[in-house]
Amino acid sequence: MKKVGFRLLLIFVLTLSATFFTALMLKAAIGTYACWDALSVNVSQLTGLKVANFSMIMNVSCVFLQLLILRRDFQPSMLLQIPFVILFGTLVNFFYYNILTFEVHSYMFRLALCVLSVSGVAFFLGFLTSLNLVNISVETTCNIISGKYAIDYAYLRVGIDVICIAVSIALSLIFGLDFTIREGTLIAMALLGPLEKQFMKIFRPVSERLEKL
Repeated sequence: MKKVGFRLLLIFVLTLSATFFTALMLKAAIGTYACWDALSVNVSQLTGLKVANFSMIMNVSCVFLQLLILRRDFQPSMLLQIPFVILFGTLVNFFYYNILTFEVHSYMFRLALCVLSVSGVAFFLGFLTSLNLVNISVETTCNIISGKYAIDYAYLRVGIDVICIAVSIALSLIFGLDFTIREGTLIAMALLGPLEKQFMKIFRPVSERLEKL
């Protein structure tokens, strides 16, 4: 029981930290992470929804897509993705609207926040992913589709980012919204994956020791 409690606490602390650094990217306002975040900001501008709400909706939709594809092979434990994405999005909203309330006027400070965000997200998500206790819904869905229909995972994952970027730019042009695909997006696309991979390697021995506790 203590072991389960410790793991849940660790997941919460790492998620809390990752969401704080995710909110920093939104605060920097020089671009967002490519997948759902750019569209989330666009939808927020159009509807007044909080910035992470659309991401939560899309991630939960990914879980139901997994259910449709796997059917009987869908494991009940995979439903745990839903409370995780709701927790993640709720915490991003909390930090963005209640904690990061300061004004940012300097472009260099915005750029520093962007780099800090990417580094922090890579660090804490790398640790979280290395624990193998939480499935990230988009990546899990891509893995399932790749295995089921023999589609290359990398092309599929990048394809989702490209579609999100294209739709975000289209919404910005059609409705006159602020562009959410900017230099920060390019920085995140270039650095997040490699950094997260390195942190996963660093934390894997730690995760293996934690499994034996």
